[in-house]
Amino acid sequence: MKKSLGLKIGVVVVAVLVCLFAIFPFIWMISVSFKPASEVYAAPTLFPKAPTLDGYKAMLSTTGAFSFTTWLRNSVIVSLCTTLFSMIIATLGAYGFILRDAALSPTLSSRPKSFPAPSSWCRCT
Repeated sequence: MKKSLGLKIGVVVVAVLVCLFAIFPFIWMISVSFKPASEVYAAPTLFPKAPTLDGYKAMLSTTGAFSFTTWLRNSVIVSLCTTLFSMIIATLGAYGFILRDAALSPTLSSRPKSFPAPSSWCRCT
């Protein structure tokens, strides 16, 4: 059941085309971000004729209700707090689950047999 060389090449070519199709919107967004405002609405080209960082400067220098840095700071704070809260809850749940006896059902084992109970971690005599 060996695959022919042509089939392997065909699979690789199709995979590369699918990847290019999937990544093209990101390449386009990056390209447009370096174009001046007059060139954005002109005939579409992949590479800017006169690349500029004016869009980034305007984005970072905006203040008030539309401040990108404020939005970024708020997003980072919310994501970090959410991650921390989720980890605390998951850790407490896992600890409680691992200590619980499997009283419900033998199929719902509370802990794999490869993990010993915490009381067997140290031999205190």
